[in-house]
Amino acid sequence: MKKSVLVIDDDLNACRDLKSALEDEETEVHYTLSTDEALCAFMKWNFCLVIMNSSLPESNGCEVLKIIRQTKAIPIIVLST
Repeated sequence: MKKSVLVIDDDLNACRDLKSALEDEETEVHYTLSTDEALCAFMKWNFCLVIMNSSLPESNGCEVLKIIRQTKAIPIIVLST
């Protein structure tokens, strides 16, 4: 079974770069450009890792991080600029 990674960032190029770098036969990468879309995907699928930007335009990245942490124990890599 493939491992799934969720990337949350409003920068489409960054999402595509991470997908290209991480995706292989054993790992599939899904990316979302909004926090609403990200939380919906997180609740729907079983991800083994979340990579997210800490400064998202539509909400505080800390709030998204808090929701994810309260929902499931999962490794999270937070990117900042």
